[in-house]
Amino acid sequence: MEEFGFGLFDDLLEGEVHPLQIDDCEDEEDYLRKLKDKKQNIYAPVAGDTKLHRAIRSGKQIEINGLIEVYREDFDKVRDHLVAKYQWNGEDKIWLRKTILVASKHEEYSHTTIFTCVRKSGPIYERVEKAVQKYKLKLSHRWKHSVVLGRLIERNIALEYCFEGIRNDPQLLDLKEHETTTILLLLIRSGHRDFVLEMYTKHPEVKSFFNSDGAFELLQKAIADQNRETIQFILAHHEGYLKSDMDKLKDQVVCCQYYTKEFYEKHRDLLKEFFPELRDSIEERMTKAHTSKYYYGIEGSFAKANIDVSNFDKLPEPYPTVRGSNGETLLHLAVDKNDKELLVRMLEAGCELDELDNDGNHPVHLVKSEEMLDLIIDRHPEGRNLIQRTNNDGCSVLHKVCQQRMDHKPLINLLEKVIDYGADVHQLTKHGESAVFFVGNCRLLDVLLKHKVELDFINNYGETPLQRHLHSGNTCMAMPLFSYVHDLPSFKEHAHKYLAPMLNQSGHVYTYDYKVIFEKYPEASRIMLDSVYEHSREEACRLFSKACTTGFVYVVELFLDGNYDLDYNYKDQYEDTPFLGLINHMDQVTARVIKRLLEKGVDLRARCRWGRDALMYLIWRYRTAKWNGLGLDTVQLMLDHGASINTTDEDGNTPLHLAFKQKELELVEFLIQNGANSGAVNNNGKRPFEMAPALERELFYFYCDELCRT
Repeated sequence: MEEFGFGLFDDLLEGEVHPLQIDDCEDEEDYLRKLKDKKQNIYAPVAGDTKLHRAIRSGKQIEINGLIEVYREDFDKVRDHLVAKYQWNGEDKIWLRKTILVASKHEEYSHTTIFTCVRKSGPIYERVEKAVQKYKLKLSHRWKHSVVLGRLIERNIALEYCFEGIRNDPQLLDLKEHETTTILLLLIRSGHRDFVLEMYTKHPEVKSFFNSDGAFELLQKAIADQNRETIQFILAHHEGYLKSDMDKLKDQVVCCQYYTKEFYEKHRDLLKEFFPELRDSIEERMTKAHTSKYYYGIEGSFAKANIDVSNFDKLPEPYPTVRGSNGETLLHLAVDKNDKELLVRMLEAGCELDELDNDGNHPVHLVKSEEMLDLIIDRHPEGRNLIQRTNNDGCSVLHKVCQQRMDHKPLINLLEKVIDYGADVHQLTKHGESAVFFVGNCRLLDVLLKHKVELDFINNYGETPLQRHLHSGNTCMAMPLFSYVHDLPSFKEHAHKYLAPMLNQSGHVYTYDYKVIFEKYPEASRIMLDSVYEHSREEACRLFSKACTTGFVYVVELFLDGNYDLDYNYKDQYEDTPFLGLINHMDQVTARVIKRLLEKGVDLRARCRWGRDALMYLIWRYRTAKWNGLGLDTVQLMLDHGASINTTDEDGNTPLHLAFKQKELELVEFLIQNGANSGAVNNNGKRPFEMAPALERELFYFYCDELCRT
């Protein structure tokens, strides 16, 4: 027992009654009397927790009420200390014994003060405000980058107390937060201009506290907020300082390079009003500023060229010379926006309908409605022959329409009309691709099938339409395409190309889409796996590993059913073996799959890049494993197949260390019964039981008492 390190309630606070001696019928007054009589230090932390922490965690209401009562009494006793050290100086021994008033263990919010968490109204706000005044909180106290006075001003807490403190000690206005922001700047920013003016009148010397980099930041914020009163106040009292460095004022405040076109449009009049000497610089900067709006498609192309097409009356003339970043004309824009009125207007203004963009797209390639298509054809001398026009990639109007993403019904009607006007559904691009490579949904595919389109075209790169849609993750097309091509004579020839992109999808896509394919078409699924193995054993090993590491258990079982000669210890790019990858998906794995894979002779001592083997992975995820029916039987199965019970990861932790950390009582007992070393020490010098929180150690003691004595 000594070696194992358990001690029955050995972390009891000094003078605390042993839990086994506590009378369950004890009332609150009895407990409070005992608490005071014992004269114990109720604030002393043990294993990171105080007595109150423990009582709250255990839900012991009598103890909680008693401790809070003692806290109230103690708080008045340390009032004198509060005056000087309200914010818990870590070097002060008194506050080290009062750790209930600070975080018990965590340091994530070490820069946060209590005032940050106080709402600007409500009972807590009122109590904090009263406490600040009652205990005469020291305004100059600093905590990390914050000053008490600054936090109170920002949260509007006890402002009169703060103002009175500043009146008594004007030097408080020079205290800095975050290196550049003085209390004076903070007061101006918070709108307390009347009080600041009072201090300027009584103590003119405090004006110099304004002079810092923070002053330019303050002015910049006032401009951004369009706060005229603050800007007027700042310039009325500090214009000399700000304009003593005109370059800084111009580059960092008035004409900042990060201001957008929209910012200048909104703030232009204000900037020119308060900084007339920089009027020319403001206008120049406006012409160079970029828009913050994000435009898609053709509008985005014009935006990249710094051309705002939202107001056509302000566009530069002549209109035929206006081009987007990719050479688009205003006619391209009109067709893309499906704006027939704009198209007519631009044609009448002299824009040429046959002007192409840099990719060779004619405006008709961007058509989105039957009405726009008819308008263009009526206006063009070639009439319906315009449908045959192709761009630089050899895409016809048919190809481009199939790439559109819009409401199904108008898109289907448009596609039907394009075909009626003479488009060839078998026409290929320069890359050997038919419209099936581009079609975006099954309804468009139905239209093409009605016109006898072929589905097993191979492009110039040996890619099939199904392969294209699988690689792009377009399940809306991949699933119906698979249903059509799986029984074509050419399917087997290309079947080895389809499995990899299917396994490259997220678990959600696989579960709700591709798993349906495997289940609905078992023969085609078997053909895919056989084809992969026949083409490359290495690729088959990689894809089996991929199925394991992504948790696609159905595919894993398909591989196992095929009894292929695979390398079941294949290591992927992350050094994971198939079994290591599978263990990561305890919410999907079944005991049957684990057993089948173990029978393949997998190396259970193989380690991942973090130095953990399969047994450690299982223990780390043991809680999830139990929910899925993979409990101690699975651990035993792995031990039977060669897993090491005393293996260590890169931190020196053994499986027993992890079991304690996960607080799994039955697993701890099981591992010790099977020879786990309870005295093993990790890299931090901790034995397994020391990985468990203090309270859980006591529970472990009761659970494993007899075990640990043997």
